[in-house]
Amino acid sequence: MPSLSTPTLSTNFHISNKFPSYLSNLFDKTTENHHYLHIFTRFIRTSHVDMSSPSISTDGSIGHAHTTRPLILFTAFVFLAVYTLRYWTLPKPIPGIPYRPEATRKVLGDIPDMLQATANSDRTYMQWIQEQMDAMNSPIIQMFIRPLSRPVLILADFRESQDILMRRKEWDRSDMLAELLRGLLPGHHLVQRTNSVWKSHRRLLQDLMSPPFLRNVAAPAVYHSASLLIDLWKLKVQAAGARPFSAQDDIFIAALDAVHAFAFGETFEYNATQSKLQTLEKLGPRAMKDLLRADATKSDEDAVEFPEMKLNDVISATLTLTAAVEKIQGSPLMRLTWKLMELTPKMRRARKIKDACILRELERAVDHLETSDQPRQDRGDKSQPAVRSAVDHMVQREKQLAEKENRAPQYFSPTMTIEVSTARDTYQ
Repeated sequence: MPSLSTPTLSTNFHISNKFPSYLSNLFDKTTENHHYLHIFTRFIRTSHVDMSSPSISTDGSIGHAHTTRPLILFTAFVFLAVYTLRYWTLPKPIPGIPYRPEATRKVLGDIPDMLQATANSDRTYMQWIQEQMDAMNSPIIQMFIRPLSRPVLILADFRESQDILMRRKEWDRSDMLAELLRGLLPGHHLVQRTNSVWKSHRRLLQDLMSPPFLRNVAAPAVYHSASLLIDLWKLKVQAAGARPFSAQDDIFIAALDAVHAFAFGETFEYNATQSKLQTLEKLGPRAMKDLLRADATKSDEDAVEFPEMKLNDVISATLTLTAAVEKIQGSPLMRLTWKLMELTPKMRRARKIKDACILRELERAVDHLETSDQPRQDRGDKSQPAVRSAVDHMVQREKQLAEKENRAPQYFSPTMTIEVSTARDTYQ
């Protein structure tokens, strides 16, 4: 019976001395990588297999140690692949700009700490970033809040920010802005680089911020919405007596109505402030007294709670899409989050209602242009029809561009449809 002893393993398998040096350069970013690298290289150097000597297993069977060589090679390959992948996914800071050193040792960068700090508190992610800037005592820092991407530079200097946005031509719209708005406004000029596509889209919106348009179209729309808000508050003051009431929601809805009036004209039928005013007027004095009687247990300093009005589908869809942008903002994976949100029935319904509303208003604007333009042509009047809204202006711009480019107007093209959203969504 052969005697059992510990087999001596040896091999001609050799690791070059340059191999550990290469790995050391590859993983010199973190202390723990040095530790694992040291274990790895020692493991390979001390594992020797004698291909000519037999090995004896614990059950007494005799085999050859050459079966260990593929295992060592496979283990080495897996180890190298895992840590090469980890090194590739670790954040790479820009030299010379302050950052949180601990974030560079995590694949997700600053995301775990940011989520932990904002999960159980009222702080927003921007407040947390501001705290980091205060801790670093620097007006510019870099944060790693986008996995597998370059760091995000955050500048907290007004003059430098103004200079970049208004005077420097080498800066353009960021990828983060595109990812934030692309789900709501795909193909919109706000998500485009400054190129020929961007310029063609901007031509449709030209002069929307000109003094004549603001004075003759935007100002009356804002005045009309403000007047309805004042009438609503007068009615609420009369009903509440000496008690206060919350005005926050009224101001928000009135601003939304002003944007809709600016975009689609004062005759836009979906006016939430007007609906709230009519709802309170229908209650009558007796219902108002019953409302105050129900709150009799509250003190005079407590706000009166008026009945909530069910918003129209168009208003609700607008608020849903606006809230979606707020939810997306700050997400480390905005593109993926948009994809997931678009699968929900609520978002699909809101988008469908919004698209139908925009198409309907485009049809009305085209009809207004055609019905107003024909009599003017018969009289030999070459002036443009009166502009009632931003959509009217865009339809007229499309007609002028089509005549200049010798083509038929495309009033209902995807470009027109998505840019009409500018007159509403981007002004909110």
